[in-house]
Amino acid sequence: MVSFHHVVHEEGLMQFGHNKDNPNLPQFKMMIGALDPLGMPLVTEVVSGEQADDSLYLPAIKRVDESLNLTSLLYVGDCFITCL
Repeated sequence: MVSFHHVVHEEGLMQFGHNKDNPNLPQFKMMIGALDPLGMPLVTEVVSGEQADDSLYLPAIKRVDESLNLTSLLYVGDCFITCL
């Protein structure tokens, strides 16, 4: 989640969403799937700030799986941990 002082447009990227730091600032969300320990990005997803994080994890995992064509990977997120 990245917050800015920005004008919010109805269909724009910058939207008001859950923001613990300052709920008066619009935000967008960026998810990055990276290969540890290199930190090499494998997938990225940028969405408007009113969207929940939960719906972003499984599509990102699917994209990583399709890219690497590997099994038995460990996925760790800020509120999501699983082995697939």
